[in-house]
Amino acid sequence: MYMPPEQLNPRKDATVLPTTDIFSFGVMMYQLITGDLPFGRLDSERDLIQYLRKGKNGDWDRYLLLDTAEGGDWCKLIEGCLIPDFQNRLQDADEVLALVPQMQRVRPRIVEEQRDFQTRIINGVLLRIMQGEDYGKVYKLDDMLRGESAILSMGRKDDGVYNDIAIVEENSSYISRKHCTLELDYDIGSWVIRDGQWDRYDTGGWRKSTNGTYVNSKEVSINGLPFSPGDIISIGDTKLRVEAY
Repeated sequence: MYMPPEQLNPRKDATVLPTTDIFSFGVMMYQLITGDLPFGRLDSERDLIQYLRKGKNGDWDRYLLLDTAEGGDWCKLIEGCLIPDFQNRLQDADEVLALVPQMQRVRPRIVEEQRDFQTRIINGVLLRIMQGEDYGKVYKLDDMLRGESAILSMGRKDDGVYNDIAIVEENSSYISRKHCTLELDYDIGSWVIRDGQWDRYDTGGWRKSTNGTYVNSKEVSINGLPFSPGDIISIGDTKLRVEAY
């Protein structure tokens, strides 16, 4: 009852994104406020088919929410969470927090403080695995740089290929052996992540990952995307949180 439509019949190469949890959060908030589920009651297995159909069509009971005390304040947030198409759904925690009624009063100050903090972050960035077979493992990016190089490679741990960050994935194969590249860009004062790696020996060019690289649900291209503390990087079923240290 908390699973988003795209997870009902997932592709074999599907990447689990933050939007999956955002849909579940919307269902949970609706249930906490109204006492009911957004797509109808689930008293029997027969109800499940109709419930799933309504979820796929975005047909949830807005009137019950609006008739509940303070439900109107949460309607826009819940509506954004329950959009069936994950690409049009709220994409990350920042977008969700921006719509929390209590947060709207303090949000501008928090955003400004975050910007001031992030502009001072050039070194001292780490990646912490928050979901995956290597849960809890930490990679201090700046400590891993070698010589004058400002580039790190990341991919699935495999005896046949070298990666600075080798992610353990024994129960599936969603992460490519040469999945993505991390680069410290001194001009903008931030780390940048690019999908794929340069492969001089195999293809003689840039080799993209099979299933894509994402930062806060936004797909990353070979041109790269800056990331900073608080962001979530997703590769396959593994999620890494960016932190400062």
